[in-house]
Amino acid sequence: MARSLKIRWLSALLGAALTISGVVLLAGQAASTPHLPSITPQQLLASMARAAEADRPISGDVTARLDLGLPSLPGQLADQAPGASAAISYLSGDHQVRVWHSADGVRVADLLTTGGRALFVSRRDGWAWDSQSFTAHHLGPFPGARERTTRGPRLPTTLPLDPNDIAERALQAITPTTSVSLGSQTRVAGRDAYVLVLEPRSSDTLVGRVEISVDGARRVPLGVQIFPRGSVHAAVSVMFTSVSFGAIKPSTFHFKPPSGARVVQVGHGLGSHSCYGPLGECGVLPAATLAPTGRLAPTVRGRLAFAAAQSVRVFGEGWSQVVAVRIPSPTTLEGGQQGDLLRQLLPFSGTLFSVRLVDRGDHAWLMGGFVPQSRLASLQAKLP
Repeated sequence: MARSLKIRWLSALLGAALTISGVVLLAGQAASTPHLPSITPQQLLASMARAAEADRPISGDVTARLDLGLPSLPGQLADQAPGASAAISYLSGDHQVRVWHSADGVRVADLLTTGGRALFVSRRDGWAWDSQSFTAHHLGPFPGARERTTRGPRLPTTLPLDPNDIAERALQAITPTTSVSLGSQTRVAGRDAYVLVLEPRSSDTLVGRVEISVDGARRVPLGVQIFPRGSVHAAVSVMFTSVSFGAIKPSTFHFKPPSGARVVQVGHGLGSHSCYGPLGECGVLPAATLAPTGRLAPTVRGRLAFAAAQSVRVFGEGWSQVVAVRIPSPTTLEGGQQGDLLRQLLPFSGTLFSVRLVDRGDHAWLMGGFVPQSRLASLQAKLP
């Protein structure tokens, strides 16, 4: 009798515990489920455009996961091309970064690399710093940048882990070739967010869809995921884990190489350093070719446009577009070492894009796009 009573008490306690746990779980799920006002994709896009134009400050910690299918270099080749090996390693796996973004500039700092790697881009200058090699790459200065009054600086970076920058590039792809819809609402960095879904209408691309998590109140991107066609796993996932909208001091985007650092000048400023000539050779343009603002004079712009037309070929449009860039013969690239590297790495077929080398003897072409390798192969006969 006593044993039966104990069993009944235990059963009652267990049932109560399960009931309470279920209520708590359901309450937690309800609390974490966003209940944002209904909105159309067009209304969300319009509000994102207004927020982007305002370019208000945003900063925080970001988690990035990259699975682009990039190959690892063999040991001997990695020793010959440490820069390429480091770039491939960086564009793979998981990263923890901190991002600062405002009208005054962009700063991205990798928190997982040994020592530290960071990018500083202000309105007038740009630096890429690698403390492991104690090397600073100078990307600027930027003549005429002081004239900008609405949007912060935009610069192709070696640290493509800023959710705002990735989202902006994805939104540029919105054309009749893209279907735009809304996914289920979500939470990112503790904030309610809409999910904008971009899907290519063409079946000739490797990209299946792009999902942009948009802050429900401020309408700024909090995360971006890019999915290969037919896959439920994102090849690129860049999400804020903590976020702040407080003011950012302009000095945050300034950088001065420490004493003893190796400084590499990447360019001589936008407008004064350009690529020209039949093979796209780079050189410094004479000062007489520059307008007073530091921009190219009209005659030079025309010359560069003509040269670009001879060294770049574009096939198709939208998500299935293919770009081919003419380069010197692989046998002449740094004594043939870079040519050997290209031949071993290419053709490349990744999760989201493909690259192919077309050798024409005295010159070559690098072809690439968000397309299968078969599309590149079908177009190479059109290259001179």
